[in-house]
Amino acid sequence: MVRWLKVIRKYFPNEPIDIPLGNGEDVQTDGVDRTAVAVAAAAFAPIGIRSTHAGFNRNLYPQAYWFYKRMAPMAHSSGESFGTEPPGGDFTYSETQRAVFEAACAGANLIYQYYQNYHKTPAPGMTPHIIDDYKAALRPYELPLVDIGILFPTSQMMLDLGAHPDGQLQFCASGRSYFDYDLVDENMIEWNQLNRYKVLLQTSGTIFRDSTFPAVNTWLTKGGFLVTKGLPRWHDLDGNEKQSLVWLRHEDTAASDNLARTGASGVHVFHVGKGTIYAIDAPDMPAYLSAVVPVLSSLSSVTPLHGFKPVDDGTWMTEFPDGKLVCDSKTYATKFVPAR
Repeated sequence: MVRWLKVIRKYFPNEPIDIPLGNGEDVQTDGVDRTAVAVAAAAFAPIGIRSTHAGFNRNLYPQAYWFYKRMAPMAHSSGESFGTEPPGGDFTYSETQRAVFEAACAGANLIYQYYQNYHKTPAPGMTPHIIDDYKAALRPYELPLVDIGILFPTSQMMLDLGAHPDGQLQFCASGRSYFDYDLVDENMIEWNQLNRYKVLLQTSGTIFRDSTFPAVNTWLTKGGFLVTKGLPRWHDLDGNEKQSLVWLRHEDTAASDNLARTGASGVHVFHVGKGTIYAIDAPDMPAYLSAVVPVLSSLSSVTPLHGFKPVDDGTWMTEFPDGKLVCDSKTYATKFVPAR
């Protein structure tokens, strides 16, 4: 990609460039290192990253937003545009509404669109207004406020040759009713991007690169909150798990018992400097999510968490500096609620 961009910039030094990153999977051995692409592309500004995944909302666990949040954080951090692309032709009007909402929540300022979609209407005979939908929802000069990161286990993915982290699509699809999120991979952790988040949720993965451990430990000791599925008995590529053994020396049983009384059963609390680890015993993702929500509720009573709400009220929500974008999860009707 860098080689091609050098050629393009030689002849078109100032033309905006749009890089589409597709595929419905994230197999690391295929070279799908999305955050590295974003960082490398930044040297060729003006440039943007485009996620072509809106059609994957038709899967068992809708995953377009997962892909947006896999790419958008580093695109924004690198000073690039971030864009989205829906399918053309067989998209329903309802699906375009969801695409508009999710593009806005990812901070999109570039929309690749197909002409067929401009003719979609809510009902026969009504005037098309997809452009009005975009104008009402998109906030191209604002970035969403997100305090919750979800760990993308890059090293584990490479070793497993998997398309997605185990259980993460299900967790993110169901968890969207309660919280907004970004995906945080090991590149981002190494590049100090973890400091942007108050909470890091782990869904899978036990093997991480050497640089991940000191970065997570520093973030924890400064006051970060790490929530894990099971005890974080993590180790590096050589099998060394000294760091996790240090984290798990002393359990705060009183804090664990207090959480159990709020509905967060099977939670083990460990303090690391000013930060805290919440290790949750859960047999599957639904049970894990059912414990994660009360843990986040207890945290939000101490430190506000942007993008989190403790109950599923039938909406999805993303916060911006001047208000909230709210979408009905059944009808996909979207509205912006200004901050008071």
